[in-house]
Amino acid sequence: ISQAIEGFLSQKTDFEFEILIHDDASKDNTAEIIKKYAQMHPNIVKPILQTENQYSKGISISRTYNYPRAKGKYIALCEGDDYWISEYKLQKQVDYMESHPDCTLCFHNAVIVNNDGMVVRNSFLPKNEFYSPYFNDVDSIYTTDQMILLDFAPTNSLLFKLADAMEICEFIGEKKYVCGDLPARIFYPSRGYAYYFKEKMSAYRTGVPGSASQRANNSFEAKLKTIQGHITILNDFNLYTNGKYKESIKEAIDLKIFSFFYRHGSLLVCKDQQYRRFYKRASLKTRISFLLRAHCPLIYNITTRLIR
Repeated sequence: ISQAIEGFLSQKTDFEFEILIHDDASKDNTAEIIKKYAQMHPNIVKPILQTENQYSKGISISRTYNYPRAKGKYIALCEGDDYWISEYKLQKQVDYMESHPDCTLCFHNAVIVNNDGMVVRNSFLPKNEFYSPYFNDVDSIYTTDQMILLDFAPTNSLLFKLADAMEICEFIGEKKYVCGDLPARIFYPSRGYAYYFKEKMSAYRTGVPGSASQRANNSFEAKLKTIQGHITILNDFNLYTNGKYKESIKEAIDLKIFSFFYRHGSLLVCKDQQYRRFYKRASLKTRISFLLRAHCPLIYNITTRLIR
């Protein structure tokens, strides 16, 4: 948490900003660290320190505790395990959105670090090659349709307007989604468009004990629940936009189903004609592997053992 707060305080801006921290009854020394920073920077660091966990009660933290007390025009997100690595991150993003009022979401690339802070991947780019056609590794504008299909946008890179956040929170209501990044990266662009900075201006920490990402990777059932949750979000977004992006939403749902079952070796759903278009965009090696697994599983298993 110290690294995260130091990243906020290091920002060089020509505008004032506040650091709104909500500690959801942490059982370690997090609250004490936050108190120390609040005492050192009382006009900037503004914490809420819970004595009882609110998220477990189904309460949305941002919607209930942070967004209503925010005084600024924009909201920048960063979860406690992550941190910002560019001291000009906020200035660059705000400058762009101020000069392009139709932009309603700004995000950027990030590095991935382990629990000790060592870089394990020098980019947050999509690892799944089925999603890669939707990604442009240059500073660029993304439409809502593209954001629906883009499985990439580090949560700690997101910047959006507070007014949009409050209106979208009103639509979402008491729904408890499995994640917060997917709703953000599709709801906000639908009110304008999204802009991507190629520069890596934050660090995403992976492998943190007890984190949501680690829990989601624990079992097939947990991963399946996550995918089902993603589909729920997409269907709700379809309602929010009155079906305006229904074709992209259907494509995104099909892609999530195909990718999930393909990666877990369950090819029954992948044999369906409606999913076959996805494997055609993959590398030749992946396509051959797919065909062997789908039609000649015995040969595939023998080949895999020989390669190993």
